Amino acid sequence: GWVWDLHEFQWDEGFSALQRFTAREGHARPKGIHKEEGYNRLGQWVGKQRQIRDKLTPERISRLEALPGWTWEARSRSA
Repeated sequence: GWVWDLHEFQWDEGFSALQRFTAREGHARPKGIHKEEGYNRLGQWVGKQRQIRDKLTPERISRLEALPGWTWEARSRSA
């Protein structure tokens, strides 16, 4: 289908994949190459969000922080 804002669409796809992953696994630390129901490299998407934290909207930050086990620290083991 048609989308007006490709970047927003792609972010929403990554976030939805991460939601599914965290619902099943209880944390938000997928491996870089993890494939979540057709979404490739979910861990790389998560890493990118951490890198661009200062550029994310407050809404996106809140959505990420609401996920079970989300952390801004890549090496954190807290769940």
